[in-house]
Amino acid sequence: MAFAIVTIIIASCHTPKVNKIQTPMEADGILSLAVGAYTPGNMVIAGERYGYLNEVVELFVNSKSLGLSLSERTPLHSIIAGLTKGEIEAAAMPTAISQKLFSHYPSEPYMTTHYVVMGRASENLRITSVEQLDDLLADNDILVDASLTDSELYDNLLGQHPEARFHFSSTAGYATPEALNKNEWDLVICQQTDAAVASAVMSNITTLYTFEDEESMSLVFLNDAIAEQFRSWKREFERSAEYKSLTYLYKERGLIGEIAALRRSASRVVGGISIWDDLLKRVSESEGVDWRLLSAIAYAESRFKPEVVSSRGAVGLMQVMPSVARQFDVTGEELANPETNIIVSAKLLKKIDHTIGFGADVTPYDRMAIVLAAYNGGVGRIGQARRLLQSEGGNPDSWKELSQTLRLMADDDYIASKGGSVRRFRGSGQTLAYVAQVIGRYNVYCDAVK
Repeated sequence: MAFAIVTIIIASCHTPKVNKIQTPMEADGILSLAVGAYTPGNMVIAGERYGYLNEVVELFVNSKSLGLSLSERTPLHSIIAGLTKGEIEAAAMPTAISQKLFSHYPSEPYMTTHYVVMGRASENLRITSVEQLDDLLADNDILVDASLTDSELYDNLLGQHPEARFHFSSTAGYATPEALNKNEWDLVICQQTDAAVASAVMSNITTLYTFEDEESMSLVFLNDAIAEQFRSWKREFERSAEYKSLTYLYKERGLIGEIAALRRSASRVVGGISIWDDLLKRVSESEGVDWRLLSAIAYAESRFKPEVVSSRGAVGLMQVMPSVARQFDVTGEELANPETNIIVSAKLLKKIDHTIGFGADVTPYDRMAIVLAAYNGGVGRIGQARRLLQSEGGNPDSWKELSQTLRLMADDDYIASKGGSVRRFRGSGQTLAYVAQVIGRYNVYCDAVK
């Protein structure tokens, strides 16, 4: 019988994406976050998301063992509609906009920043005074980032520089400095952390001047409960070394190591996903598993580093346990070979799919999510959860329902109520987050490459 996972993984790019799941964060283990064209700190480079906003939100959801569902929503009324309907649970935007249009929703600043003027590094300009800035702005065509709209600095630019030829962008983030790099504008004005990322990736542009005006960015939340979770986490986070490091990388040093490495490291390739693309495609053809899904798993497991060995002994790109490899007559030494490592992972995915025994009506998305849950949490755990769900009248082929059961399996009171018939699964939150992370990244890869 042909392997069913072949069908689900080839078809999955046409199935509902993670960012379309619209159930509450507490129920499905996923925070649904919306960003718009006006949201700084959020950018996609070669299929990967970068930026201060993305870093902070990912740290938050990871601390709660949640997944992240990020959707692009523009114009603003679509965010309003999404919050009203409960389709999204948070939205990121400049604080000025949140105070003006979303004052009836709880909100919390996640970043204070400055805006900067960027120009070409090759021109060796150095702006040390406001007078020099006036001369510079008066003589050039300047693209202004969309996130600056409705800010006090925006009004000051228009009022204090009447001779400047300002052109206001419809987008924020990476697109603004990228337009400068393409020689479409003489100068650009964008947010400081976005400039840090851009200057690390594009060596021909640099920051010429930093405005003194401090600007704030906020997250608007669907309800007080979610807002308070973020506030509580943020208070702890801002006292951590991780916060200091993140601030230094984005604001003080003017570049971030991960993005600078993007130009030099072999982990990314132009127009693709990683240097392992050709190998992953070969395995995909032989095993019938979409290479973009294998790439998403490799990123989640090892960040595409074949030399990684976990504290538990998991090996290589796909972090395969030697005990699992032996099921396919592969030794631990052979598992260190990247191609063998990927092949074993693909075979394991197919074996899991066969073992689970899905019904004929399972959707491709549900099938993929459940297979990934078993890949991460173990077939035994997921099998027990499916049987438990079915015994209580639920649909074991529904990832939405199964994810709720997995959460219950980490609850002491629920386990006690079962009188010892159900084993506790303390790692269920991590498994739920893993599924959301892998499918979310898989969707990004589907959009970025064919």
